[in-house]
Amino acid sequence: MTIAPKFDLQSEADLTEISFAAMRMAMRHEAQVHELPLLTDTDDEVTCGTPFGNFGIHTQPAGIKIKVTAARPDWLFMLKESLVEHLVHFVPDAVENLRWSDGDEGGGLPPNFQFASVQSVQKIGTSFMRIRLKAANLGSYDDESIHFRIILQPAGQTEPVWPHAGANGATVWPKGDQALHKPVYTARWIDQTAGLIDVDIFIHEGGRASDWVRALSAGDTTAIVGPGGGGLPLTDRINLYGDETAFPAIARILASLPADSTGRVVLEAESGAACAYPIEAPPGITVSWITRGAEPTLTAIALADPAAMPDHFLWFAGEKSQVQPVQKTLKAAGVTSATSHVATYWSKD
Repeated sequence: MTIAPKFDLQSEADLTEISFAAMRMAMRHEAQVHELPLLTDTDDEVTCGTPFGNFGIHTQPAGIKIKVTAARPDWLFMLKESLVEHLVHFVPDAVENLRWSDGDEGGGLPPNFQFASVQSVQKIGTSFMRIRLKAANLGSYDDESIHFRIILQPAGQTEPVWPHAGANGATVWPKGDQALHKPVYTARWIDQTAGLIDVDIFIHEGGRASDWVRALSAGDTTAIVGPGGGGLPLTDRINLYGDETAFPAIARILASLPADSTGRVVLEAESGAACAYPIEAPPGITVSWITRGAEPTLTAIALADPAAMPDHFLWFAGEKSQVQPVQKTLKAAGVTSATSHVATYWSKD
């Protein structure tokens, strides 16, 4: 048993319709899948650590008590929301009536939601636009989580309905004709002090975000939610593979690497290197471009490389049909998230 770190903010809630044993098993599974440390694991308490704070469960005579602790209000909300999203699979009826001890009855904007003003719009390469946004608080946007959502209102809506925090700790999003588009992007560059964040958006036909960017001008206002998703790999040996949707994340990772890093980057684009998206890598990392549809495919290259570089972190992101064979192969080989990151960024379906 280890001692869980202390955080200034905390909140608790009771659940009477789920057993401690079942929830303990679920938490152990989540910790293993996401490579999170179990700070305590006893017959009456389980606590899991995350970059944002801790969450845990305690046994009690009727059901369990769940608890989250964090250093910031938005992180506390994020952990509460994550727990609610997991618990809904076990006790959906009880989750609706769940209430937290910090007394937040919801109704206002979620703590991780904020409005941002467009500072500039700049073309990057042949297929990207770089948007610089200014927001009031980017203190949470660090290397532990490099992604966030841009919230786009429905086409033709001049007075959008924004989400609100539910009393059970989860975000309530508008539905139907008021449903918002919530694409995920990489924070390409951040100045937390100035409240500035750059995002590079791949422009393609049929994309709602692409249509939004084409009509965007400095001075416009949008909304963002975050941060979230994975952080920067802590390694100096890495192989990265991705299509256009992954280029900003790859560029952000490369910029964070030590100068003596080794590995390779393989970038797939409709026009190959003519895409001209700026990629700068340490001298020990080779960068190559392939044209979509060429042989060998991005997937085939990624699966062949570990044999030549077995001690390198493998990072792969792109279209679903490209990603699935990589996920399947790594799982069969027992490769975990400690040495790999494989993610679907979009799907043709």
